Amino acid sequence: MTIGKRKGYTTKGAGSPGTDIGKAKGGSLSKNDHWYLEQAFGMGFDPGVAPQGGMVASGGVVADYTDPGSGKVYRSHTFADSGTFTITTASDGIPMHIEYLLVAGGGGGGSHAAAGGGGGGFRTNVVGATQGGGGTLDNPYPVSVGSYPITIGGGGSASHGQAPAGSDGVVGGNTVLGGPSPVTATGGGYGGSYNSPQGGPGGSGGGGAHTGPPAAPKKGAGTANQGYPGGAGNLSGQPGGGGGGGGAGAVGGDSSVPGNPAGDGGAGQSSIIELGPTSPMVYAGGGGGGSDAGGGRGDGGTGGGSPGGDPTTHAGQATRGLGGGGGGSGSGSNSGRGGSGRAVIRYQIGTVDTKTAKASGGAISFTPTHTVHTFLSSGTFVVPAPQSSITSAHILVVAGGASGGNRHGGGGGAGGVVNMVPGTIPAATYTVTIGAGGAAMPGGFNGLNGNNSQFINLNTPTTNITAVHGGAGGSWPGSGGQSGGGSGGGRSGEPGSGASGSQPAPTAFGPSTGYANAGGSGENYSGDGRIGGGGGGAGGAGVDGGSPGPAKGNGGAGVQILIGNDPTHNYYYAGGGGAGAWNAPDYRSDNKGIGGLGGGGGGSSWTAPVGGAPGGSGGMFTGGTGTAGTLNIAGDGAQNTGSGGGGNGQSNYSSWPAMSRGGSGGSGIVIVTYPT
Repeated sequence: MTIGKRKGYTTKGAGSPGTDIGKAKGGSLSKNDHWYLEQAFGMGFDPGVAPQGGMVASGGVVADYTDPGSGKVYRSHTFADSGTFTITTASDGIPMHIEYLLVAGGGGGGSHAAAGGGGGGFRTNVVGATQGGGGTLDNPYPVSVGSYPITIGGGGSASHGQAPAGSDGVVGGNTVLGGPSPVTATGGGYGGSYNSPQGGPGGSGGGGAHTGPPAAPKKGAGTANQGYPGGAGNLSGQPGGGGGGGGAGAVGGDSSVPGNPAGDGGAGQSSIIELGPTSPMVYAGGGGGGSDAGGGRGDGGTGGGSPGGDPTTHAGQATRGLGGGGGGSGSGSNSGRGGSGRAVIRYQIGTVDTKTAKASGGAISFTPTHTVHTFLSSGTFVVPAPQSSITSAHILVVAGGASGGNRHGGGGGAGGVVNMVPGTIPAATYTVTIGAGGAAMPGGFNGLNGNNSQFINLNTPTTNITAVHGGAGGSWPGSGGQSGGGSGGGRSGEPGSGASGSQPAPTAFGPSTGYANAGGSGENYSGDGRIGGGGGGAGGAGVDGGSPGPAKGNGGAGVQILIGNDPTHNYYYAGGGGAGAWNAPDYRSDNKGIGGLGGGGGGSSWTAPVGGAPGGSGGMFTGGTGTAGTLNIAGDGAQNTGSGGGGNGQSNYSSWPAMSRGGSGGSGIVIVTYPT
């Protein structure tokens, strides 16, 4: 997928100011990067400005783009959570109809040599697109002034069961565009389990599981014009493998012996509706099948499907907001949950005039007054020689956040944040490095530090801005959080302070401010009830766990940064991860920490059946959430926010090292802005 060097455009309006928009060309982003761009910037546009001819509407996250073939300017509204699409003003000269994409929640995978869940149903009426399951497009959808409720289907829950039976996954939830003529995308089918091999029907069907006694392969059916069926599990014999869940774009793979005993998830289906023809996204891939033999698990289908598991590896969790199916588990491991769905509505708002950026690199967008270069992955920023410099520039550099600790672990510290207020960027080539977040580590292992992010002139390496990685959350026994130079990690659930945090403020291009804070202290509260300390955030320290209350070890808040001198683009970055809790008094599970504002992952607890605490949210992204307490998996920090991952609680003694993990840290980001 490509996006990068971008020319901006202004819609022409009679009686209203123009709205800057962009057209992508070149560079590279992952499929999840687009979601972040929409959340963070609405691609740089003020949704409250009414362009000529287009109707005025609200709801979801707004992005504007140009179709380079037709020259039409479109506005898209993306819903990752349920909400309302509201049309307040009718269009002038442009037909009152919308194009839509509806992706339902993916199905959860089954357990024990089990099958992957099916991708959520995929329905669209975008002209020239392909419907899920290879079917015909939906009809045009006329609209009028009024409200249209949007329901986003949740991902189907994972399952956890041991031999010889296991348990089936759970079907995904439906996504619905309401109104006078409702349109429904059907949730993905569940993956079958050992001795209950039938995959569930759905938008795309769940795969069939490996069976003990000989029986016909049983795979779940897909729904016409929405998705494909799942794959078949192999019959009795070893090694055993489940079939892959069906995807919106392809049938789930059958298991095979010898070779890869588990089937791969079916591929998802692409759509241009969010960011246009140059930047398609893929949705509703199937989950991979699980295997009871090592090395044979199935891959997840493109479009958010997660891989299956094997005896030593958990199945993957499907990506939130893409409608992918969860992976089937191997033996003695947990299956994967399905990904929640998505809804996108677009309509034409006008035509374009060109505007040119002064530099190249990253994804280029425009606010009403500024040019914005956004780097979600490492790349190059070039100020061409014909101009001596760019003045009145801002540079934001955010490092990767750390992962959370294990066994009533501390939350991961957020990456350091450097914000350069107006300065000068000389004509030169600059290398931009985006620090990765610390990887999630299973129980029994400490969390990992994040990685540095940097904006540097290679001809003069001393001329650079470096944001320093966040420090890992502490793990029990005996581990405090680690100092990173960015925000420090929280201590595990025993007395002792969390790690310190410090971010230098360089003056390479102009005065700057560094942001980092310490992690919270852990405490052994009331005998054996341990609560970890929250990871430090760029805007505040992590909260101490334990007395009084006992207090939750919440992650420290991130710092709010104004992007492109636009008050509508004032976002939080680098929230700390929430801490894990084990055996809180009376075995309460409500003492796990909440992720810090700006995308910090939520902590998890040992106690069933309540799941982990929610992650923190910024204006641009929502952090991960801790999963069910029995699974003991902490929430991940949001990507491209520099946020820390949550700490986990503890599973039972016989299985906690293999069946639990701290949350991963979020990757960093670099943003350069200057007056247009």
